[in-house]
Amino acid sequence: MVTRADRFYQQLTFAGPACQNGKMKSSILLTRCPYTFNGCSGQQKPREYILKDKKGTVKKEAKQKDKCSIEQAVLGQTMTRFDLVTQEDVRIAALSLARQSRHSLKIFSYDLEQAIYGNEEFVKSVANVARLHRSTFVHVLIQDPMSAVKNGHQLIEEAHRLTSNIIIRRTSKDYSSLTESFLLADETGILLRQHRDNYDGKLMFHRGPEVIKYLSLFSRAWEASEPEPEFRRLGL
Repeated sequence: MVTRADRFYQQLTFAGPACQNGKMKSSILLTRCPYTFNGCSGQQKPREYILKDKKGTVKKEAKQKDKCSIEQAVLGQTMTRFDLVTQEDVRIAALSLARQSRHSLKIFSYDLEQAIYGNEEFVKSVANVARLHRSTFVHVLIQDPMSAVKNGHQLIEEAHRLTSNIIIRRTSKDYSSLTESFLLADETGILLRQHRDNYDGKLMFHRGPEVIKYLSLFSRAWEASEPEPEFRRLGL
């Protein structure tokens, strides 16, 4: 007995007509487009199938492709949402966004966590963004900057050297109780943690609703932010 699934597989023995946005353009009896889009690059690639003949014999078994990783993701192209769980996940996520940024970085953090924003790789990437062009900038908002200042935070030291491109300010009282921690890259990608007390979060490399929402939040918080006396002493 030939099942509906068998008939479906038999129909996939040819290349299939042209596709657009992952959907069939013709009325041929194919229920799925034979092309999909690569999650990392956004480029079109053949969809993988297992093909069977009328007797149910497997004629071709497609190889499994590796899933897109954070290191492979491309800012402005990758549509995959990455779920973050550990401190290392968050560190890699922040580094990936900073390395790919070409216009701006915006950081909102409670105390500018040393492990995430103070490691050598991240600070170097931030400095590279700041030096790219006169119009590139890095804006940082900290709710409680004293611990970062006292502990000799590397990003604060870098801001002291690049005062016109890296600006660090303290949030106003209106934004001191927010629990979120986030990083925005080129107004396109976002690293977002809803609660700063843990590392559960998400990372996206495309401009979705979360990016628009937190860009607006950051802009309002920046306009209301206050110079920190300790930063003034450091020349920031």
